[in-house]
Amino acid sequence: MEIDQNLKKDSSSFIKEIQKRGIDFKKILFFIEELERQGLDFESFLELIKEDKILAKELFEFINLRLQPNSIEAIYLAPWQRIYRKWFGVYVDISGLKVPENYDPEKHFLILVAKGITVSSVISAMRKKFNVWLYAEDLDFKVTKNDRIPENESYLALFNRSVKADEEFKNISAIDLVKKGNKGITLLERLLLEVLYFDESNKNLDFDSSTLCLGSRLSGRKIPEVGWYSDRNLFYVHWRHSNYSYDFLSSRFLIS
Repeated sequence: MEIDQNLKKDSSSFIKEIQKRGIDFKKILFFIEELERQGLDFESFLELIKEDKILAKELFEFINLRLQPNSIEAIYLAPWQRIYRKWFGVYVDISGLKVPENYDPEKHFLILVAKGITVSSVISAMRKKFNVWLYAEDLDFKVTKNDRIPENESYLALFNRSVKADEEFKNISAIDLVKKGNKGITLLERLLLEVLYFDESNKNLDFDSSTLCLGSRLSGRKIPEVGWYSDRNLFYVHWRHSNYSYDFLSSRFLIS
């Protein structure tokens, strides 16, 4: 494919930016061809990325990743980059993140917890998609302890791929689960898991059941509980005392 010389001149700033990032312009012609097959000419594409800085950043990241076809991170984390942009309007840098070697997409949920993301920001985005009830609005304040937080850097967390929480841990109190060495999901991770599953399927997790977010703590030895009321079409965040156990309530074990 040959590029018109005038078009090259008009798009020189774009080309320089690509070259500055160490990308050979000739190697992305396949990408331009694909745009044209989708009905978007190159000039319109340039105007689009000028107007949307986040999209431009994602484009450069996409090009870099496509030039590394063996990158596991490129394959498995690209959906999370799309989700963060679609749901939260932010660009997530995945450089430095390593997908666990034991990750199997058919068996596991892989959660990307981006640096700076908060419970409140996830709840706000969720409320644009479905009904949400919280026992208290400021959960970032109410949740006094988390086993993992994205304060300084992003991280990945791996859990079993199941609509309901892990069956083997149901009807066991938080106190007993901790004694057994169970490292459970945090509230923030569980909310992001809901976002991932809803984005994939347009359905909700924990249908008529609940996840005990063992990786988080409230005051008074209380543990956050997350689930879905099917009869009310409602996603909820509640809490349970750490010594309580129920047949419908279970933990999601942190695999890695």
